Amino acid sequence: MKRSKKKYRATIVSLVISIVTFIAISAFIDYGFNLSNVYYKELGYNFNIYSSDENTEQNFKIYKDISNFETIDEYSIHRNVNLSFDYNKYLSEFGKKINLGGEPSLDDKMYIPVVSVGEDEYKRYISDIGENYDKCKDAGILINKYIYYGEKKEEGYIYNLNKGDILETELKENKQNIKIASITDKKPMGLEESNCSLGYLIVSDSLMDKLGLGETTLMYIQSNNSDKLAELLEEYMKQHPEFSNTLSFSNYDEYARSNNALVLVISIFLYGFIAVITAIGVTNIFNTITTNMNLRSKEFANLKSIGMTKKEFNRMIRLESIFYGTKSLIIRNTNRYITVIFYI
Repeated sequence: MKRSKKKYRATIVSLVISIVTFIAISAFIDYGFNLSNVYYKELGYNFNIYSSDENTEQNFKIYKDISNFETIDEYSIHRNVNLSFDYNKYLSEFGKKINLGGEPSLDDKMYIPVVSVGEDEYKRYISDIGENYDKCKDAGILINKYIYYGEKKEEGYIYNLNKGDILETELKENKQNIKIASITDKKPMGLEESNCSLGYLIVSDSLMDKLGLGETTLMYIQSNNSDKLAELLEEYMKQHPEFSNTLSFSNYDEYARSNNALVLVISIFLYGFIAVITAIGVTNIFNTITTNMNLRSKEFANLKSIGMTKKEFNRMIRLESIFYGTKSLIIRNTNRYITVIFYI
């Protein structure tokens, strides 16, 4: 078949296009499914609730009521308050770089978010990081590591603080000295995807009460039946109409199903497109090979006339087919590597 170079190239190009199209679109579909599943899996929760009511004590009470719902396995009620501190005293060089851009600030105060996550989640979190609850309940757990994406990815620790050190802070001009009970990279439920450039100080509910009741923000939940939980929550809002305009929730299991359904619809369309492209490619290849076989009919007759058996003839055709497929795959992989090198 190589005697007709034009037809030979058409055959190889058809094979390459079919293979590349099928692999590329298949990889895209698999990536879409995997990305959606991994994202929602790494959140660490599948449900959250938000109250826009300005009464933080009432919000906290609402969340405590909801925590008794039977479909809830684990939950975290976030309250937070920002405490000011003298950055010159505590920030590391890495911390100054990412927060001050390497330049001195006109204001000698910065603010660190202090977060309480509810007693149940706090006890579980303390256990996860290998600490003792009694030693930590009146102190803070410092999340001190930060990933900085500038010209290049950098990782570092924000503060020059060690376990047992005292962080001197202020809240509304009242000094608050907080002992650092532990320093860790692990984050409690609800903060898994958060990456604050000033880190976090995780405290118990009792210490948060001493600091001054922080703003109640969100409730994060890991539910064994998020759809049932949504029904229970809607029923709760009907029973308490005064909360219906301020309470909202997000069911991430439902979001994941919606995303997967969308990816499924797109995949059906794309696989149909692949089928059409493949059918065109196969037809083109079949026609090209058939035409070239007809053009070589005299050559085949000469080969048979000098003693080539049917078995030998079939073997020759199979070898030529293997050469076509191998060359198509080599061209496809070569193009992929060139693309990768060019991207790098």
